[in-house]
Amino acid sequence: MGIPHVTIEHGAPFFYQGGKQYYRKNIGAANIKLLWGNYNLDMMKKYGCSKKMLRVTGFPRFDDLIKFKPISNSTPRVLFLSTWKIPGQIKEIWRETVAQAKSLDYELVLKYHPQEHQRGYLIQQDEIPPWVKIIKNENLYDEVSKSDLVISTPTSVLIAALYYNKPIFCYYPMFMRKYWKGLIEFYRKFNFIPKSSRVYKFDLKKLVESKPNLEKYNKMLKYVANGTDGKSCQNIYNECMKIN
Repeated sequence: MGIPHVTIEHGAPFFYQGGKQYYRKNIGAANIKLLWGNYNLDMMKKYGCSKKMLRVTGFPRFDDLIKFKPISNSTPRVLFLSTWKIPGQIKEIWRETVAQAKSLDYELVLKYHPQEHQRGYLIQQDEIPPWVKIIKNENLYDEVSKSDLVISTPTSVLIAALYYNKPIFCYYPMFMRKYWKGLIEFYRKFNFIPKSSRVYKFDLKKLVESKPNLEKYNKMLKYVANGTDGKSCQNIYNECMKIN
């Protein structure tokens, strides 16, 4: 029918993963594919996408980053973000986080991944003490901005943590069956991000009190996310208007 078709990348992997679901050599009937940042661009080229069909614009949700200001708390607040697809060491790190947060009298907040409602929860109700707060419909960027540590996977939520200069811990170890090639590459590129390891003991207090390397944070943020200035939607509109 001659109607232009645009796709906006959602949930692009932060680390290279095998599997047909990630091979985006063909992007359907789309005229162009819009991406979050140059890291996303490099990833899509690695998956075999044609560069001439790719545009870096940022993601519409990024425009909300500027709506919140980061704060710190007299009683440290730890935000634990669950996942749904690749568990990694989520169980082990969750148990350690609960035990140490209780001992240190920290506030612990848990947010499930939206997909877990359909696919099953990785952290069960009987594993959540009554003093842990479970957040559901709150704005994720707001929750990140007012936390003192973000525990998550190597996913898009890292963008908010980087933007608000929050300490990060990832519960994906470097060596994971099926994913080790991508994770080694990710952690080599972003080697300042603490991660699960059999060698180093998980120390919640040390993580909360750690001072992010702002130079590395800003460098990574610039690489992974375009449009953190609140102009992603405008960038997308501009690219759409260029389509003949």
